[in-house]
Amino acid sequence: MEDWTEQAAEALDRLTESGLGDPWVGTARILSATPPSSRRRHQSCTVELALAAEGFEGATASAEVVIDTRYWPRPGTVLPARFSRALPRTIDVDWERLRSAR
Repeated sequence: MEDWTEQAAEALDRLTESGLGDPWVGTARILSATPPSSRRRHQSCTVELALAAEGFEGATASAEVVIDTRYWPRPGTVLPARFSRALPRTIDVDWERLRSAR
């Protein structure tokens, strides 16, 4: 992303109080994921994540997401993520990358 677009995105986060203003930019490694519970295509999944970023000491977080069962999260998968400097459990993970992780 170009510098000006990243700066614009950060400004919008601050203005809309998304909780991610000036976030850490790094990765979320999937530690565990609950299994699908039925044959429905989209289901809720609880994942445990290890958050990492340059200069960040690391943390774990839990998230509940609705995911297409064709791209169910697998432990060990690393996804791009942004997370709050003040409250690292406020996260934005690029779940769409699960499609290409297969």
